[in-house]
Amino acid sequence: MPVPLPSGASFVNGLTVNVLKNGSEVKSLPSGSSLQIEFPLPAGSDGNFVILFLNNGNWTELPGEKTADGYYKITATQAGAFILVKK
Repeated sequence: MPVPLPSGASFVNGLTVNVLKNGSEVKSLPSGSSLQIEFPLPAGSDGNFVILFLNNGNWTELPGEKTADGYYKITATQAGAFILVKK
């Protein structure tokens, strides 16, 4: 982990999204653009899951939802590091 997790959070899964334009990394997506990010939930799991985004060295909780087919999803407006945690 680049920085410690918030108290009470347990790491489940993570990914880093990089967006390139003409070979150069773009941090902010064009106006009106977004990314849909989905993490599979562990089989048979219950509990409170959230997705955290690494924002200027701090984890920020993003609003999301569980799907009927066993995923937790968010819509993001910028690229970067995202992790699924259980609280």
